[in-house]
Amino acid sequence: MRCLTSIAMFVTLCSTLSLPASAQLVALSRQQWMSRATSVLPISARQRASISGVSNTSSYLSFGRTATVNEIGSDQVVWGRNSELTSGDVVATFCGPVPTKMFWSFSSAVSGFGFEVMNNDLHESQDFVTSYYNGTTLLGTLQQTSDNAAFWTSYDYFAGDVRLFAVEDIRGITGVEIAFTSNSMSAAAFRVRNDSPLAVPEPSAVLAAGVVAAALGGFLVRRRFRR
Repeated sequence: MRCLTSIAMFVTLCSTLSLPASAQLVALSRQQWMSRATSVLPISARQRASISGVSNTSSYLSFGRTATVNEIGSDQVVWGRNSELTSGDVVATFCGPVPTKMFWSFSSAVSGFGFEVMNNDLHESQDFVTSYYNGTTLLGTLQQTSDNAAFWTSYDYFAGDVRLFAVEDIRGITGVEIAFTSNSMSAAAFRVRNDSPLAVPEPSAVLAAGVVAAALGGFLVRRRFRR
């Protein structure tokens, strides 16, 4: 009986300690993000159509508002050359009062999410702030600035300052709040990772593991001395 008890305690200890010790929102560079196994959430609507989200067979991302589909090189004449996209591809354009804030939500939690964003203002730089959530829990916040000064210096229709927001979090991402300081921005190249989010031990679980370890150690010591 004692042997079975010690085995059970040992199994409990191992299962508890095998969980991730910590979790955090991890921002990825373009090279890191593109090396990941991700799936695309395509913009499949025609140019100038209105859309409220993007999806594939496993995920749906709701914008919570309406966006207009624009083709790069036509309606959307400015786009970055280092982007995943090129001339003829489409982007979702969002407009609103200044400053603008919107909340995107997933149909189910994803372990990674990335998208490209660009300031549509050719005269002023624009700050983008993205806050990532699991339910009502804030996972972390990122901020980047897009400045289209290169458009004027090179006279290149595709010299816009595109920024990539790509993150991973083992706790699972269910929503993203996006704030920007101008009245218009475009987004595209939506990608997700659908790995199952992992459970992260609470401090109480770590404490319980310590208690189990101490009890197991004491049991084995007592057993040894009794022999």
